[in-house]
Amino acid sequence: MAGPESDTTKALAAACVDWGFFQVTNHGISADLLQSALDVSRAFFNQTPGDKQALSRTKEQPWGYYDRELTKNLRDRKEIFDFGHTDGVPWPSTPPDFEAVTRQFSAAVHALGTRLSVLIAQALGLSKQPVLSLSDKHTSFTRLNHYPVEDPLAHSSAGPVGPFGISHHTDA
Repeated sequence: MAGPESDTTKALAAACVDWGFFQVTNHGISADLLQSALDVSRAFFNQTPGDKQALSRTKEQPWGYYDRELTKNLRDRKEIFDFGHTDGVPWPSTPPDFEAVTRQFSAAVHALGTRLSVLIAQALGLSKQPVLSLSDKHTSFTRLNHYPVEDPLAHSSAGPVGPFGISHHTDA
């Protein structure tokens, strides 16, 4: 997103109108932060199944680890860790900097999303004020995905796994 904001806004508007999507480059999230987020995610997912499952989300607790998600009624071959900007996340103690790094990453991505939303509003000729006034009133969350080569639940009573890491689908 380098260059004068008016040029960026024009390019963004054209991408949205002509193509319906765009790729963000030069977004300002440091390479060091991106690498740190990958490193702590790998370290977390490389733990034993028991260590990860001790942080499993429940009906009452939407945050934490999960390894039994379904897509198209087939079990995914993936593991996830979800967290929001609220309290109550069951943070792992290993790696020790997991919470700090992933919260910093999530905040950087949120700031980028807000910036993009403002640019899209401006590209549509709308005021940026409604976007900015709602920026801290969101319900978004961060999901870390891990797609292991081997089925993490192959030796459990979990249902059959789908043919891919995740079955075909469309996200909201």
